[in-house]
Amino acid sequence: MSLHSNTLCSDLKKAKVVSRLLDLACNDQHHSVQVSAILALRSLTRIDDLKKEMVSQKAVEKLNSITVANTPRPGSVASRPPSIMGVGVSFQSSYGSSSSNVYNHSSKLVRILQGHG
Repeated sequence: MSLHSNTLCSDLKKAKVVSRLLDLACNDQHHSVQVSAILALRSLTRIDDLKKEMVSQKAVEKLNSITVANTPRPGSVASRPPSIMGVGVSFQSSYGSSSSNVYNHSSKLVRILQGHG
């Protein structure tokens, strides 16, 4: 990737990939899409120009807003124990894990952008 990174970086900037991925990470209704966008952004941080672009687009602030929104809260569906009868267990556990995935991956990306990762 580093061999072609200048060409790749230029093409990615022209296509506004960082902006589009940030939009998906912050606004998509599906947790799996959010996680995929965050992981793609994380991989792009290896290219300094794209990492700088993320910082200039206030990615940290945007990602912090979704991190707060996806933090499991006491009493929420994600933090409730499964019911004794098992009704709704798969929904609760998948909801909790996908929300937690968004939180975890977003937090990791924020640390990288802040220079701690």
